[in-house]
Amino acid sequence: MHLPWPGGALQAEIRYPAWPPHAVPHDGLQALPPPVSGLDSHCCVRGTDPRAVAEIFNEVVRRHFEQLRTRPVISPLCVRLGWGVMTITKVMPIQHGLDLVRFVETALDLYDQALLTRTRGITFVQQQSAQVLEQVICRVCGETIREGLVFCRRCKTPHHRECWQYVGRCCVFGCGETEFQTPQVAQRLPADAAAPRVSD
Repeated sequence: MHLPWPGGALQAEIRYPAWPPHAVPHDGLQALPPPVSGLDSHCCVRGTDPRAVAEIFNEVVRRHFEQLRTRPVISPLCVRLGWGVMTITKVMPIQHGLDLVRFVETALDLYDQALLTRTRGITFVQQQSAQVLEQVICRVCGETIREGLVFCRRCKTPHHRECWQYVGRCCVFGCGETEFQTPQVAQRLPADAAAPRVSD
């Protein structure tokens, strides 16, 4: 699979299995020091700029790489960046058309998450004051959230818990956060404390 990549001069790859020591190509790519957290020990990550490569192949992208590597079967996989293209290569037998569909969907998820690492200038401002939530609509299913409310840790967009778990991340374009938070419920004041006192 070949996809457009706005990477400029950066070249990088993440590969399973790793190159054998006697077969590592002399292409100027430096290996990130092992172990790269979240990856099988037989994977390797290389690139022309180790810091930029670590930023692109962040924890979320590595998780998608692992999904792609192990589904539908564990098999050789290489994701390579360079010259304006992301190339995703997986060697596997296709038993059913559904296997190919799943590969394409998972590969596109990985691509989307990698593209998010190139996003600049999106800042979510924290709101410090408490908010009253009424008639909150879930962006995934379009239904009112009556129970099971969670919100994005980064941009605070509300979701149904089940919808978040189905999608696996925030549904807001440009956010892509994978962690959610649950709202704090305000404590009711006792009836006598809430009523204003009348003095003689």
